[in-house]
Amino acid sequence: MDLVRTNRSAVLFAAVFLAAFVFPFGGAALANHPANSCLDVEPETAEGKVGDTYTLTATLRTLVNGECTGAELEPTTPVTVNFEITGPNDTDNGNTPNTADLTCNINAKKTNCTVRYDAAQAGTDTIVAYLDHDQDGTFDDGEPTDTVTRTTTQQGPPPPPAGPTCAGFETDQRNQIVGTDNAEVIEGTDGDDIICALGGDDVVNGLGGNDLILGGDGNDVLKGGDGNDKIKGGAGSDALYGEAGDDILRGGAGSDFLSGGPGKDRLFGGAGADFLHGGPQGDLCRGGAGRDAQRSC
Repeated sequence: MDLVRTNRSAVLFAAVFLAAFVFPFGGAALANHPANSCLDVEPETAEGKVGDTYTLTATLRTLVNGECTGAELEPTTPVTVNFEITGPNDTDNGNTPNTADLTCNINAKKTNCTVRYDAAQAGTDTIVAYLDHDQDGTFDDGEPTDTVTRTTTQQGPPPPPAGPTCAGFETDQRNQIVGTDNAEVIEGTDGDDIICALGGDDVVNGLGGNDLILGGDGNDVLKGGDGNDKIKGGAGSDALYGEAGDDILRGGAGSDFLSGGPGKDRLFGGAGADFLHGGPQGDLCRGGAGRDAQRSC
């Protein structure tokens, strides 16, 4: 009997010793980082526009004089950081820490982890982060926490384009090229352009991109180049060449020549005696007023 009691005492002592050694801070999850640890989420505040993405980085630190400003700490096993958002961008429309909106793990031998969320609505979000010591998904008293804010505003209207603009397109963000009332050669870019040649007998080469080319007055030669272009001749007897891409050509006033080129094009002659030459893919041709001729349409 004494031997049995002695063995039981030894087992009890070993169990108490093991509990004190492995769980020195009140539970299994507390053993992987010091008791004086704290949670630091940065940046503390941030501002953005609707559509922006916010980044939050949670760092495990040493608590110094009640402030979370000490050295970064490395847990011995992963610890979970939960984030609860209160505000217009609450991802689950509920403000309970039992259902965290965002979660990340500070892995062993690391000091921090990062989460991101999109700002879909304007307003101020308050984000409470907490270190889930016991891994139960619930914020408990004594678990390190930190609070940060994110303020989101609506996107403002885009700034007006720099430099001169074509009439009716003052706020269009595409590259704009404005001609003069003299005869000239105008070249676009490889991007999307708006080109208004204005007066004079002009030659316009749109080059690449999906361009809008406006001939204006005069007898113009307007070439779309690559891309799906829209070309309008305006006054005068103009020659319009869609070239590569699916283009839309409008002759306007005067006796115009319209050539679609490769691609599925649409040709509209307008007033005057026009000649419409579709292309190899059988384009749509509409002559309009005047005695018009069509080919390959």
